[in-house]
Amino acid sequence: MPRECHIRSQHWKGERIRVDLRGSLASGAIDALEAEFGRRLAAGHTEFVIHMAHLEDLSVVGAVSLLICLRRIEERGGAVSLVEPTAPVRRILDELGVLNGLHVVENASELIGVSSRRAPRA
Repeated sequence: MPRECHIRSQHWKGERIRVDLRGSLASGAIDALEAEFGRRLAAGHTEFVIHMAHLEDLSVVGAVSLLICLRRIEERGGAVSLVEPTAPVRRILDELGVLNGLHVVENASELIGVSSRRAPRA
């Protein structure tokens, strides 16, 4: 049985917001996820690092909700890095056909001096 999702965010390295996701991101956590990103966007934050090393499970519904949040950030000119996604998370994002379009960082130490902005779409 999947664990519940724990979502915590904090300032990280200047103006970036680090969002830690733990447990299982499924339908029961969507409201909390959208509220957290909505609160940070309303406060003017647009640079996010989403740490996923302890996200054990990602449902399709949870993935779609996460992707909607990422789209809102991009629409505001922001950028997102997904850090250390677990194998189940990578699998779902790959199955949805979006993994290659996301900025994925395998190790948090790689973020030093690395821009999280993606190349503009053609």
